[in-house]
Amino acid sequence: MNKIRFFRGVLLLFLWSSILGNEIWEKEIPPSHYLQSYALKNQESSSKGRKYLSYGSFLGGIVLGSVHTYTEAQIGAGLITIGGLIGIIYDLTTDHETIAFKEYKKIKDIQDKNQKEKLSYEALVFLAKKSTELRKANTNSSGNLIGNIAGIIITNKLNEVLLTPEEKLLNNYLDQKSIK
Repeated sequence: MNKIRFFRGVLLLFLWSSILGNEIWEKEIPPSHYLQSYALKNQESSSKGRKYLSYGSFLGGIVLGSVHTYTEAQIGAGLITIGGLIGIIYDLTTDHETIAFKEYKKIKDIQDKNQKEKLSYEALVFLAKKSTELRKANTNSSGNLIGNIAGIIITNKLNEVLLTPEEKLLNNYLDQKSIK
């Protein structure tokens, strides 16, 4: 008798969880919109920063070399110019894609709406988890160097309160906040 109740309970729980399981990505604003918006903005800002640094270093090195005539400034200008040139060449020859943009490209052309939204939601969760792991790894590596117990405790508490952009994105989707 108890075994039958147990199996009925497990069967009911399984059926109930599969019914509720589909709800998470069937919201008014679908997760694919959040992923698309974030991926495109993130990709654009990532490439802009690298380009500005590369071109700025290149031009700054040329200007520094033409203005100053003493040896140290000439060596520094040459190094800055070469660094900027390497950055420009690297930027032109390699394809830089952020993790969010790679996830967006995976789901961009999927025609089945349910599959697309499910994969988009999974991508949002993946990005949030990955950013949390990276933040914890960065906190732990810098915390060991400091050696200040109070500083480590405060940093850990701040990390619990402050969210990464990817965690904010997932929360915005779950709360259905408008996309900016």
